[in-house]
Amino acid sequence: MSFKHSTRKGIFRSGKHDENHKEIAEALAHYGPEPFDTTRVGGGFPDLIWPFQGRTVGFEVKRPDGTLTPAQERVHGEWCGGPLFIIQSPDEIPAIIEKIQRPTIRRPVIG
Repeated sequence: MSFKHSTRKGIFRSGKHDENHKEIAEALAHYGPEPFDTTRVGGGFPDLIWPFQGRTVGFEVKRPDGTLTPAQERVHGEWCGGPLFIIQSPDEIPAIIEKIQRPTIRRPVIG
């Protein structure tokens, strides 16, 4: 495992980008703020964090034939932040934005 120093404080693992990562990040910036590249965090943490309309949206970037690692599956199962999506193409962004903007119905917990 290789480590390198960031311009921020701390040490981060060198993250790997899928070949569609840059294209998706640039497309997200077209729809809103530039996403944060968090591939170096590791441990299954999402590849991109996007502050969109007051929400923190996570993206796991995958190639069309890609699958989640066990660490990514764990993070997806335990994620308590904003919406978290697996994305393969910039073409998916409009549908994702629609899901983010759709109001959620909260039901009372009985019992």
